[in-house]
Amino acid sequence: MPGKAQSLKTKKAGSSFIFISFVSFNVASRTIMALWRTRTLTPDQKARIAEEQQEEGGKSICLEDTGSCLVVEDAKMSKVYSVELPMKMKSVMEMFDGGDLEYKVIGKSGCLSYVTTTWEPMKSNPDAFERRLCYKFNRQFSIFGGEVTCTQQKIPVSNGKGWIVNEVMALHDIPFSDHFRVHFKYQFENSVLVPNSCKCDVYVGVTWLKSTTFQQRITRNITEKFAHRLKDVFELVEREILLANGSN
Repeated sequence: MPGKAQSLKTKKAGSSFIFISFVSFNVASRTIMALWRTRTLTPDQKARIAEEQQEEGGKSICLEDTGSCLVVEDAKMSKVYSVELPMKMKSVMEMFDGGDLEYKVIGKSGCLSYVTTTWEPMKSNPDAFERRLCYKFNRQFSIFGGEVTCTQQKIPVSNGKGWIVNEVMALHDIPFSDHFRVHFKYQFENSVLVPNSCKCDVYVGVTWLKSTTFQQRITRNITEKFAHRLKDVFELVEREILLANGSN
C-alpha cells in the first residue's frame, strides 16, 4: 500500500534482521542510529549525542526526542474537540491500529509518506503500549510542508471501559520547529446515553523548549489549526466506518 514501509527479513547466525526502506534514507538512518545509541545512555550522554547530530546534519530528527517529552501533564492542555460517535469504541480505535482505516483517513486528511511502527508493550506498564509515526503534511495543510515524527502511547482507563492515547509531535523544516513540541490527548469512553456508541474528547497543548517572542502567537495558531484538523479527521473516521459497515 502506498506510504507504508517495505520490509525484508533475513536470518544470520541464529539472529533475525529486518530491513525497512523509508522515503528519506538520511532521516531514517539518523533515527535508527539515535534510538540504538540512546537506549542505555545517561541524560548527559544523550544531550551530547543530540549536539553531535545537530553539528553533523544541521538538525536533529530523532524519535527518541518526542518520547522523552511524552508527559502530557507538562503541557497546558485545552479541550479542542468533543464528539459522540454512533459506533462502538472498538471500531473507532481502529484509527490507531495501523490498518486500512488509519491509512485511508490519514491519506485523505493531507498526510504523505505515512509510516508507523507496531504497538509494543511498555516496560513501565505492560497494560500500556507505545509506537512511533513518521509522515509529511501536504502544502494544503502547511505552506511549509515539513516532516513530522510522533510518539504515541495507548493506555487503558482505570475502569477498563476506555482508552487514552497520548501523543507528542515534533515538526521539522518549519520556522521555530526546534522550539516546541505539540501534545495531544485522545480520551475514548463508551457512551452512557446511547448503546453501541462512544465519546471522544481531544486535548491539545504546546511545550516550549526554547523561548521566542512569537510564542503566544505560535501556540494560538497551532491550537486553532489542529482543532480544525481534528474535526475533519473524526468526520472522516465516522464516514469511513459507516461506509464500511454499509457495504458489509
